[in-house]
Amino acid sequence: MDGEGASPLCHAIMLGCDEATTRLLTAGASPHPLPGQRRSAFFEACDGKNVFAVRLLLEKSAEVSDRRPDGSRGSDSLLNIAAGNLAITRMLLDAGADVHDGMDGEEACSPLDVWASSSNAVEGMSLMIEKGADVNTRSRDEGRTPLFAAVLRGDKEAVALLLDAGADVNASDNAGFRALIWAAEFGYLDILALMVERGGDLRSTDGQGRTALDRAADRGKSDVVAWIRGRLEGTSKASD
Repeated sequence: MDGEGASPLCHAIMLGCDEATTRLLTAGASPHPLPGQRRSAFFEACDGKNVFAVRLLLEKSAEVSDRRPDGSRGSDSLLNIAAGNLAITRMLLDAGADVHDGMDGEEACSPLDVWASSSNAVEGMSLMIEKGADVNTRSRDEGRTPLFAAVLRGDKEAVALLLDAGADVNASDNAGFRALIWAAEFGYLDILALMVERGGDLRSTDGQGRTALDRAADRGKSDVVAWIRGRLEGTSKASD
């Protein structure tokens, strides 16, 4: 191993050299973490989104529960590291990876949460939900569900997927902020309308006592402000 604790197999994987990776494994290189090794070859393959190496290492009985210690941040699971790559995520799950195994420590979050922040979120999230992922799991540091990440990205399809799977549309984080109010604040009217249609409460407040209407007005989102006022007026008339 070199001074960074990386084996020749790790280097071959990091460089994307499939031939060298194959030769080293054929010669008996271990896919498992070695004494003094900071990151295993399998972790490098998942981190580098190296589909060829991941498939080959799984054939050599690599451990899907492998993790990398990372100081105060705890340790990343392979599913968290692989998020964004559907092929590797599918291989890990098929090999028995725990769909709830995310990151330990202060910044703990689930693989579904990481997928919700990805550009190809819907495909990966659909797979995770199909495998039993909890759509209302919360990150440890901020207490946010995957719905927050989907709203933050303005991904209506991802938001709809989470709501269809039972996500709490009115969920708030540890500071009292709500994904629904974010939708209004960022001007995502189509997402806000969807969330209200699914039971979102426009009268709810965030940790600073502000409503969706307040936040939209603060940001100058005139179309959102007009829509919310129309909804609130319609609700008031219906209750009279």
